Amino acid sequence: REDYDIVSGTDIFSVLILQSEMGITTNYEFVYDVARDEENAVAILNALVYNKVMPCNAGDVLADIL
Repeated sequence: REDYDIVSGTDIFSVLILQSEMGITTNYEFVYDVARDEENAVAILNALVYNKVMPCNAGDVLADIL
């Protein structure tokens, strides 16, 4: 997800991680402002997807990445 910070004039990239079972969302984690440029945001998202990060450990993984 991308927002725009009108104060600093920069893009804000956030991530929503969903866990679902049988098509029903059972857990989620939303992390606001993981990056301020698209290249870093894509790299972070790729790392999360590649490592199959679940909502329950997203905060720890993102803390290590950032």
